[in-house]
Amino acid sequence: MKSRTPVNRKPTRNPELTRRRILRAATRLFSQRGYDGASVDNIVAAAKVNKRMVYHYFGNKEGLYAAVLQEVFGRLADMELESFSRAHDPADTIRKILQTYFSFLGENPDFVALLAWENLHHGRFLASNPGVLTKTPVLQRLEDCLREGVRRGIFRPRVNVKHLLISLISIGYVYHANRYTLSQSVGLNLQSPKVLQEGLNHAVTLIQQGLLIPTGGSSAHKIRRRQ
Repeated sequence: MKSRTPVNRKPTRNPELTRRRILRAATRLFSQRGYDGASVDNIVAAAKVNKRMVYHYFGNKEGLYAAVLQEVFGRLADMELESFSRAHDPADTIRKILQTYFSFLGENPDFVALLAWENLHHGRFLASNPGVLTKTPVLQRLEDCLREGVRRGIFRPRVNVKHLLISLISIGYVYHANRYTLSQSVGLNLQSPKVLQEGLNHAVTLIQQGLLIPTGGSSAHKIRRRQ
């Protein structure tokens, strides 16, 4: 019986896999080197794809960079909205959103680096792609939370929702963006899970004390009881 000659088949193309490989490589290199420091040649070499695939899927380097920002920021937006759906009441919402920022920033150092690069460039890429980063859905949910807290008589009225969101983001962000400098200057190891948990607990207490209406007794005791 004659043996059959093996048929050499070309590997099956997977456009979505190729696109994801380009995005992963671009995210890593843009976060490490910034927009100007990462070339398309660097990215395709890291992704092990043909250079023309970048232009096929993303148009040009700026289109690829915008896609990276959209993908990374989109991950955060999904987690932000999920934190609202998991909360039991307005006070718990504040804890959940802060937990989201602390955990996301710790697990996504590429986001922290990309945000730093984008601020160094005065937000010019985000300005030219306004739909990439919008906090409108989160602001709407946070405003609903504040309104419900006021209705229940536990939150102070007339809290500026935009300033509150900036405060929530900033507290989590500085623990990760400035972890090395702060670890040296204040003597806390901000890479330690224990220290980060202490920071999260402190942030929750701080923000909740600013929002909750004192109703007699220790404010700190009331916050702990709600948690």
